[in-house]
Amino acid sequence: MIKNILEKALRDLLPELYQMKPGLCHCKQCEDDVLALALKVLPPKYVSREEGEVYARIELESPQFQVDMLEALLLAAEKVIAHPRCGSGQGKNVNPGENVGEADKKEKNGAKE
Repeated sequence: MIKNILEKALRDLLPELYQMKPGLCHCKQCEDDVLALALKVLPPKYVSREEGEVYARIELESPQFQVDMLEALLLAAEKVIAHPRCGSGQGKNVNPGENVGEADKKEKNGAKE
């Protein structure tokens, strides 16, 4: 099976990204958009065997590639924050797994209490 192990490496950096960009929406749509934009600017790391995955992961763990991945995620996050496609509006922070409609209801109910 062929896979791009860069996607998992970027996903593993998401908690760090959310700490650095608290205005980034946590919904699935925004997360996927950030990952897609970051994957577009980084060279893919395709592997087809376990042995190849070990060598590719060593390269992904190099300090320079870690910086490159974080930079790509930060630039992608800026684009998503400026133009979220989920309908949350700029700066709304939806928790992981929560859809935007549920977040809106909680926000409205919280304002009434």
